[in-house]
Amino acid sequence: MIRQKIKSWKYLFLAVLLLMCSIGTVYSVNPNDLAKLRTTKSCPNCDLSYAILNGEKYPNADLTGTNLMGASLMNCDLTRANLLNANLESANISYADLTVANLLRANLGGANMTGTNFSGATWTDGSKCLN
Repeated sequence: MIRQKIKSWKYLFLAVLLLMCSIGTVYSVNPNDLAKLRTTKSCPNCDLSYAILNGEKYPNADLTGTNLMGASLMNCDLTRANLLNANLESANISYADLTVANLLRANLGGANMTGTNFSGATWTDGSKCLN
């Protein structure tokens, strides 16, 4: 009986320890890359993972090869942006304007695209979006 209680406490302790370790995980954007984007309106091959860019305007931006994994781009203006080979995995691009944007070979796995405007955009496979 005592042995079983000790075993239960060990599992509880390990579970709490694992939880505490996972809470300390923080995702952040590269501040230099974020400053570059906001200053020049372009940032090819940058690390903008987990950036919060809601409502910001980057028409004609060169984001070729940029890592935007987990970024929040809600209501963002990305008209005619070049997102060739960009990583938008798990990004939130809901209600963003990607009219005539280039998404060729971009990774959109798990991205929230609710209400996003892709009119005239080049899709990941090279086809053109009609609406």
